[in-house]
Amino acid sequence: MFVGFWRHALAVSKPGRPPEEQAFAIGAMVAVSSILVHCWFDFNLHIPANALLLAIIMGFTAALEAGPGRLQRRLMSPVQRYALVAAVLVLTGVGAGCFVPTALAVRYTDLGNRLKNLLDYDDALAYYERAIALDPKSPEAHARMGDVYRSWANWRLGPEKQAERRALALQAVEAYARSLKLNPYQSFVRLDKARSHEMAGENAQAVESFERAIAVYPSNALAYFLLGCYYRTTATRTSLRCLYQIAKAQLRARGRTQFIRDRAAALNRPSLPL
Repeated sequence: MFVGFWRHALAVSKPGRPPEEQAFAIGAMVAVSSILVHCWFDFNLHIPANALLLAIIMGFTAALEAGPGRLQRRLMSPVQRYALVAAVLVLTGVGAGCFVPTALAVRYTDLGNRLKNLLDYDDALAYYERAIALDPKSPEAHARMGDVYRSWANWRLGPEKQAERRALALQAVEAYARSLKLNPYQSFVRLDKARSHEMAGENAQAVESFERAIAVYPSNALAYFLLGCYYRTTATRTSLRCLYQIAKAQLRARGRTQFIRDRAAALNRPSLPL
């Protein structure tokens, strides 16, 4: 399809064609080439507006006459036209059947995030479950479900609620694990999973998750900071100071020293002087 597009666009851009058609064909080639180069490094056509714009540009280019003697238009019989319309409708229906559930899942996830920010965890969890039912392969809803369970576990304090706290923390671990199975490169989700392991008393798994978060995103200063907070209560002072020095160097390189103090305040933990 793209080879045919470039052949046609080159034919339209040759000398002798109207200047506006030449300009449009050259612009279309530049636009299509740019989006394909971008797609080599990113998932740019996953954005519906970009995919639609690409189809429009290629369609407008194909509608331009290539000149006499090159490509002759041929009239289609009524049967062929109806068959083509039916095929387009079927493809449109299939595309809508794939797109609409995904769009609804994103919408439900966004509604769940808003309710979660308002501390309405039960309704937020219901929206996340609806999003997962529509799009089971989306890692976002699974991760946000883990946030809800982790928040619930974080507020179960006291010895009498230890069993409930551990059960909720393990539910959070399972939700984060499902998200990471779909996308293993989420460093911040690995950090949340590590903190859930810590609340569940699974220290070895917590350290492993912290280290995996650092391996996935080595310049993530928050990962070093949270691992340092963990070692503050479980490891030697030497290990703690080493990790804080790494986090300090990472943050100075980015001019974000205040970020650590803000995160420490959010976690209700005193930050060490940087």
